[in-house]
Amino acid sequence: MPTTHYPAKYFTPTGEIPPDSGVAPGVTVFEGAKIRTVGADGVTFSRSGTVLDSADFTTKVVPMSGLSEVFGVAVAAEFPDGTTAADQVSLQVTVDGTNYLWWDGNNWTQPGANDFNTVAEINEKSSDLPLANPRKLGFKVRLTSLDNETPLLRGMAAFVEFEVLTYLDLFETLHDIMTERFSIPVTRQLVLEAATTSFQVDSEYTPKADGTFKVFNISNDPNKNTNLFDNFNAGTSTITLTAQQAIDSVIEFTFDGTCTVQVTRADEMIEIATLPVTLVMLEDVVGVPNRLAGRVSELKAGIATTLVRTRLHPVYRSVDVTMEHSARSPREAISGASIMERIINRGIVLLSTGELVKVVVKSSSALMDFPGQSYFSGVFTARLFFYEHALDYQQFQALGKVDIDMGDLSSEWQDDNFQVGD
Repeated sequence: MPTTHYPAKYFTPTGEIPPDSGVAPGVTVFEGAKIRTVGADGVTFSRSGTVLDSADFTTKVVPMSGLSEVFGVAVAAEFPDGTTAADQVSLQVTVDGTNYLWWDGNNWTQPGANDFNTVAEINEKSSDLPLANPRKLGFKVRLTSLDNETPLLRGMAAFVEFEVLTYLDLFETLHDIMTERFSIPVTRQLVLEAATTSFQVDSEYTPKADGTFKVFNISNDPNKNTNLFDNFNAGTSTITLTAQQAIDSVIEFTFDGTCTVQVTRADEMIEIATLPVTLVMLEDVVGVPNRLAGRVSELKAGIATTLVRTRLHPVYRSVDVTMEHSARSPREAISGASIMERIINRGIVLLSTGELVKVVVKSSSALMDFPGQSYFSGVFTARLFFYEHALDYQQFQALGKVDIDMGDLSSEWQDDNFQVGD
């Protein structure tokens, strides 16, 4: 089953003790998350001090546009002596990344500050969580101390179901990544026709409003020591300067530029209407022969029921992708390809499932100058690896109790009996 892991060492402690102190009741360490131990002042750490009653944390929120069901959750928590501390963990859940919910005994509803569910309560009703777009899965976690001891929460996992075809999701994911993250430094020059404190950016690239801008008067500052940039108006594409510049001044300005992004199959015909443009082209999916034998199972323990889902192991797939940035300038073409390669190497997370795609670069960024073309292209290729999960599963109710009385082995077993369940 698709499983999303939330390592506790990456949790974010919330709250303060006391208010406005900037000190949270919870702390994260390499092993996980735990409750703060404080001295007499109630704030400063003391190894022999008092463990606070509880601490709250938030997990990462994972985008999952293909989420169709939260089957259940599991936590890994222990006391210093190694005994389980799962009962000291309680939760709230968000399925949209903003609003947290708890089961009040009748409905999933917005909680008060101290409304949390046990793991068993979550598992009993998790399949009934109301799902609406945007779908993002995350948790608030409350860790409670016992007998002046803090449990160590090592992490938690959510078992989920998806309605998605991963190959098709790659198109949307790559388009989103390139649209959100891709920009290249663009440098242009102009000669002022009149003394002014502003000018309009005239470029085939669209300036990124929250990007980096630099403006220099090359005529009187050839070493570019004074950045004249004050602000940028995206609506009019106008840069305002910190001071008026004289007529005939040579102005050099640099900004983070974006352009059209197209994601398509490699065998589809693409018409390039304008330059610059970023093209992402995917080949056919290829199976990787590493599927494990047998089945994978996940168990969730609720209050009244304990369920098991079992299915075939996921299939490992790969797809080759070519990324190309075409521009009038060879410098901008190769710069664009290099930036795309750097972005992809940081990691790809599928929008539909939140799963990480493995990236192996096949050929690094290179400039391609095709005869007869009036533009240049920077290109690199990579191979993406991902799991395709089995959609079909079998579900069983786990037995609460199995009692077997084999009778008297010296007789003909006339008194034997077999009891299943509660």
